[in-house]
Amino acid sequence: MGNMEKKKEYGTIQFKTLNGNEYLYDSVTNCIFATDEIINDCISGFENNTSEEVERTLVEKYGDNLKVRSAVRFVSKMIEEKHAFFRDDEWIRREEEHLYDFSEEDVKSCLYDFCAMEQLTLGVTEDCNLRCKYCFYSSAYENTRNRTNNMMSEEIAFKSLDYYFERMMEIRKKHPGKIAAITFYGGEPLMNFELIKKSVQHIKDNYPYRYELYITTNGLLLSGKRAEFLHDNNFNIAISLDGNKENHDRNRVTESGGGSFDVIYRNIKAFQEKYPNYPKLKLMGVYDYATTLKNNNDYFKCENLPQYISVNPVISKDTDYYDKFSQDDVNRFIGEFNESIISYLEKKTRGYISTEYTDIIIEKMITVILIRLGADDKKYPFLPYTSTCVPGTKIFVTNDGYFQICEKMEFGKNIGSYKKGLDYSKIVNITKEYNRTVTKDCQKCPVYRICPYCFSTTGTEDSFEAPDCTKNIANAVMQLGIAVTALEYNPKAFEYFSCNTDRVFDI
Repeated sequence: MGNMEKKKEYGTIQFKTLNGNEYLYDSVTNCIFATDEIINDCISGFENNTSEEVERTLVEKYGDNLKVRSAVRFVSKMIEEKHAFFRDDEWIRREEEHLYDFSEEDVKSCLYDFCAMEQLTLGVTEDCNLRCKYCFYSSAYENTRNRTNNMMSEEIAFKSLDYYFERMMEIRKKHPGKIAAITFYGGEPLMNFELIKKSVQHIKDNYPYRYELYITTNGLLLSGKRAEFLHDNNFNIAISLDGNKENHDRNRVTESGGGSFDVIYRNIKAFQEKYPNYPKLKLMGVYDYATTLKNNNDYFKCENLPQYISVNPVISKDTDYYDKFSQDDVNRFIGEFNESIISYLEKKTRGYISTEYTDIIIEKMITVILIRLGADDKKYPFLPYTSTCVPGTKIFVTNDGYFQICEKMEFGKNIGSYKKGLDYSKIVNITKEYNRTVTKDCQKCPVYRICPYCFSTTGTEDSFEAPDCTKNIANAVMQLGIAVTALEYNPKAFEYFSCNTDRVFDI
């Protein structure tokens, strides 16, 4: 290797496991390496030196030993063959070649050939029979709509379904096993139950191939004919339940301010009694700094309730929700959370499948980043940074018939409508705007391949805004440390991902 004419920048970040072992995550190769002082010095030495110069320097510092020579050979080989550890001008050029140089046909080809239009979500109503204090669709958040009484019409629902299934018929020519996914969303979707029934019948009458039906509900109306219909039509049902009565009723209140736990619990138990062992009844939850994780864990150990598929923190973007918590609240929660991590790792050591309330929180946090580590081939040339999907991968239909990127992206970023379908010109423009505002500094970030940010998490009312990358990097270091600790204890710790259904049920 000759001397580099231009200085290279590190593409790596270091982290430790709870066992004290040191590792290096390399964003260039998207790989994790065990490291130590010699390896670290070796990598930094290659920034501006030849392999002979690096080896000579290391021998002077550590002595002429096998470990030094092995480190030089390993690092040299990784740089030569994989271009590992450093990013230079040529790397940036290759990575960003298509940030702004792509067409409507490129987007369409991507959606049909790779993304395969994963899901259609119908926002059948903006109304709700709860007034949750952290509701994303309320005055608690700056850039989202508030609750209204608006309901989706039959025309919008049917034409949106027709558009989606017609596209799916084309996609299935290349992906014969592709399963259509239809989600009914709100507000509280069961408040527009008649439209849900008619929509399902429309699908049955017109599209006789395999599909999956999903609904996210608060559970207040999950009884009688509604429950029977969802069961008989094999719905995947996700019920929002934030834990035991105390934790749930603190935020999920009715219009009058009363708790909702008792009614929801009664409906869940009635459903279980009438339809025992129904495999598609699941729970979702939300937590904040006032949530008592141990109480929730103990409660669900004793109760025969459906399994959680997702437990997420209250969204912190564009809200002052978290201002009410004291430092004591934060410290208490962090203490409980750290205890939960230790408990989780002990189970992983013994090879247990983690299904408890706190396990689901930690499992999702870890497995999401592991999935990103293994999904580098899913990157698209015009979206090389962050973990965002291509607009159109999912289609969220508003109650007035506009297509949006997802149910969390109500910032005026329409990408089509039920009358005209997807607007590929808008998708191109929105994607270029995202690259221009959000990813402008991503080439400097050591965790850009496993970054959680996307269109919805960075969207504002008018445009996009760059995220807090410092916080993101710190979170990645923590998550990598926990995940690799589990693998140190048990190399097969993640052969089973307990959160694998979370792609559809997103709080």
